[in-house]
Amino acid sequence: MNDTSTSISVMDSNILTQFNIQTENSTAHSQDLINATITPHELTNTEENKGLTKDGRPRKRQKFNESVKERQEKKKKVRDEQNDLKDPCTEKCMKKCVTKFTPQVRQDIHDRYIAFDYESQGLFIKCCIDVKPVMRRSQVTEDYKRKTTYIYNLKGPDNIKKEVCKTFFLSTLGYKPNNDRRITTAMSKAIDEQKTTRGSYKRTIIDRQAIKDHIMSYHPAISHYRREHAPKKLYLPSDITITMMHENFCSTRPDIKVSLEVYRKVVRNDLNISFAHLGNEECEQCEYFKRHNRLDHQEESCEICQNYNMQHKPRYIESRKEYNEDREKAKTDTEVIYYSVDLQKIIMLPRMDQFKTAIFCPRLIAFNESFVPLGPATKDNKPYAVLWNESVAGRSQEDIISLSRHF
Repeated sequence: MNDTSTSISVMDSNILTQFNIQTENSTAHSQDLINATITPHELTNTEENKGLTKDGRPRKRQKFNESVKERQEKKKKVRDEQNDLKDPCTEKCMKKCVTKFTPQVRQDIHDRYIAFDYESQGLFIKCCIDVKPVMRRSQVTEDYKRKTTYIYNLKGPDNIKKEVCKTFFLSTLGYKPNNDRRITTAMSKAIDEQKTTRGSYKRTIIDRQAIKDHIMSYHPAISHYRREHAPKKLYLPSDITITMMHENFCSTRPDIKVSLEVYRKVVRNDLNISFAHLGNEECEQCEYFKRHNRLDHQEESCEICQNYNMQHKPRYIESRKEYNEDREKAKTDTEVIYYSVDLQKIIMLPRMDQFKTAIFCPRLIAFNESFVPLGPATKDNKPYAVLWNESVAGRSQEDIISLSRHF
């Protein structure tokens, strides 16, 4: 029994020793990885490429010390160096191209070609290459991959076409001998199609006026009694959503393709329409009529319905109509300034509902009357707010008149 326990303890100690050695090795390896995460060489490259921020961290975007014009000139210089005159074919060429054109003539041809625009370069290539059918084939098959043969020519000072090989032709124009993509592109297009298509993409112009007309068909209106964002904010009933409006627009106007995001931007940004609930700033008479109208009764014989429909409703409809007319006049009339005046409901100060002590403390009644321009706000035409509390004045007829005189 003792021998067995001794052997087990020795085995346990060996395993523990081996585990400690592995742990030390892994810890040292991890520490080496941490230390080797950013070497001084890499940090130097980061500083040279993008620099460091004020906090000393590597920049995500590159910071340039040169102007845009200087960088464009440098890119053009690099591009021109790539299109420099290349070495011609060797003396072993069967067409003996080197003997037909001197280095100076080749340089003149190259400089003249580089000075052309993209369309002129394509026309130059088409004029210098003759297309002929293949004269001899090694195999007889029905479908040939190669249909034609290109004959390359260049003109010297004597204005006479001289046949050259493909390598000489490409190297003289500044291309590598194994890069004939420009030739393939130019020869595959007609003479009137050599113009580059870069930047000529025509984006689809969405008729936003049609979208606005569709949105306005839902008759958004200003709040009958709302302080926030007035008077430039319009509201729609909360049971209408932008998704429903967009689906209806797509079904009624299938000729106009509009995404939901574009439709949403027109609603939110262009027309400044909100779907927010008006909360506790509804008109008391309108709210009372809404609750009363839910009851089962005959509207013709109801005195409350008659009073609302004959007195209150015509007044606020006429008021909104005149308000909209003044708002349209404010956009064009430069001699008259139109303002919307709104007296906010009384404010009980302090307003700290989250603190129990503030709830039971005596309150100070404050008032706020705002004068908001209907037209665009300018330096001399800004919103104006008058704030006062009950220790200064109340909200009687004389107090409101004094505010208008002060404004």
